[in-house]
Amino acid sequence: MKIESCLTQTFCRLMLTALPVACLATVLCLADCVAEEAAKAEIPAWAKVSKEQIAAAQKLGIPVAFANRVGVKLVLVPSGEFLMGSAEDEVGR
Repeated sequence: MKIESCLTQTFCRLMLTALPVACLATVLCLADCVAEEAAKAEIPAWAKVSKEQIAAAQKLGIPVAFANRVGVKLVLVPSGEFLMGSAEDEVGR
């Protein structure tokens, strides 16, 4: 009875240490596969994208443009900065 308990505890410790590493390796492998497929993905004919959008998509490992199941078309907008609003001297402000 004591040996079985010891073996069970050892097995549980092994699973708690080895399983997360195996799961992490699997996740990383899947992420690499997704990134490779995204890089190979063709740009849809309807998408008008710039070189910057394509570069950002490749860096992130995602498609630059795609349509979801409902048919909504989505295009990657790279991060950046912009000035929002209108000039103080603009008529009608």
